[in-house]
Amino acid sequence: MKSAVLGLTFTGCMILLVGCTATASDKSNTFTFTADLPKNFAYVATVSYVPAKGQTCDLAKRDNLNPQFNREWRKEYKPDSQIEIRRARIS
Repeated sequence: MKSAVLGLTFTGCMILLVGCTATASDKSNTFTFTADLPKNFAYVATVSYVPAKGQTCDLAKRDNLNPQFNREWRKEYKPDSQIEIRRARIS
């Protein structure tokens, strides 16, 4: 009886672990920014991409546009923004 309970517990933990790993690996290049603001408040998020510490790179303006999220907040406010994490091309 004790080994059956241990086996079921182990199997349940493994299923949860595999599920979390599969979900995390699918979205490794994005994150969700969630704003918990009071009523009648809003935000606009601007993302700037810079090289990692110790690296240098030159980006043309067309390659380093500052994406904005929730820009149309007066028309359609979204408390959650899916933000893409990008790597800069090093020339």
